[in-house]
Amino acid sequence: MAVVQYDQLDLLRRKNTLSISLEEKQLINNQQQVVNEVIRDLNTNETELINAVYQGKVPRSVLEEKIDERLAMGIVHSDIPKKQIKKLTMDELFGYGFLHPYIEDPTVTDIFVNSHKDILIRQKGKDIPLNLSFESVGHLEEYFRKILSRLGARADKLDPIVDTRDQERHLRLNGAVPPVVKVPYFTIRKHQADSFNHINALISGGTLTQEMADDLGKYVGSWMNILVSGPTGSGKTTFMRCLATTFIDDLERLAVLEEEEELSIDHNNIVAMETKKKKGEDDKPIEMDLLVKNGMRMSARRIILGELRHKEALELVRAFGTGHDGGMTSIHANGVKEALKQLAFLMLYADTPLKYEHLLSMIADTVDIVVHVVRHKVVEIAEVTGYDAEKQVVMVKPIWYYDVDPKTDEGFYRKDEESPELLKKMALRRALRK
Repeated sequence: MAVVQYDQLDLLRRKNTLSISLEEKQLINNQQQVVNEVIRDLNTNETELINAVYQGKVPRSVLEEKIDERLAMGIVHSDIPKKQIKKLTMDELFGYGFLHPYIEDPTVTDIFVNSHKDILIRQKGKDIPLNLSFESVGHLEEYFRKILSRLGARADKLDPIVDTRDQERHLRLNGAVPPVVKVPYFTIRKHQADSFNHINALISGGTLTQEMADDLGKYVGSWMNILVSGPTGSGKTTFMRCLATTFIDDLERLAVLEEEEELSIDHNNIVAMETKKKKGEDDKPIEMDLLVKNGMRMSARRIILGELRHKEALELVRAFGTGHDGGMTSIHANGVKEALKQLAFLMLYADTPLKYEHLLSMIADTVDIVVHVVRHKVVEIAEVTGYDAEKQVVMVKPIWYYDVDPKTDEGFYRKDEESPELLKKMALRRALRK
């Protein structure tokens, strides 16, 4: 059998030296429609290859050859040159199309696609509608599935909700398709790992003042256990990264534990570990509480846990109370006191025989400092002073807090001095590590 190159097929057909029977297709000369047709076919037949190319496991040329092959098979009928179709397809597959400029814009933190006609961005804390839209619901769905394919994820009728990430660009993608929604939606959240690695960047951005940063440096340097609280998207991860990168000695051994890598701490003596979801009946998940137990056994100087979400809270508080001082973690909450209550609730998920009041007492003995962040601004830094058994609350004392004049809405920081007990604790931990 003779072997011919793919780019010779059309020439051979015109010379009537090769007969190929193809299903008649409508002539399409709209550039975007052609690319959409090719991508639709690739998402159906080459999902694993797309993901492997995107992860750098397979050269791009392998996928380019597949595109040549499928174009020669006649998956689309167009007068547009095949080389041009291939280039446009590769650009569309491995970029974000018309949303790409907003991915690259450092001032944009989130992109919201609520429907094919409703697209917004979050820029400098404000949600702004864009004068952009997809051609149709079908185009939106195809765009969404294209991104999921290269990230190794999928969404369909049986599993319509997806939460995944683009590690290369530090993006988190959450979305859904029918039947849980009428039309597909997705949200792209950007983790600005490369932009904010030092506390000075947060000072310049107005997250906190130099004096507050100096105090936080003393707390980190004195091996205080720090809990960072705040609502979703408030900047907790960025804040923790800056604290760790700026104030922890570069040779101290760190155990950094996360569900998904977001902290990206630049450090010379670090072991970063992630949880693993179960992917099949015979597969075994690796959950966060197991990572915490392992972190206690690896001679780490500090344990940094990205975000508390479940039963791992009990293991982490135990670690903080058994010699693993100087740790950090974050939690979703609307205030300092609420954060400590939420921490106790999460500890209950571990099916512990301890009662709620016992857990609060453990928290009071192990957590030293709570930092509350709202909309990328530190609104309170408080010390934990003890446990009130009668009221069943963990007691706190504000050190720094953001006060607002109700007449002018102007905000300013106030400071109270640390308690003598906290200063003694800090001095003792520093002395023991000299």
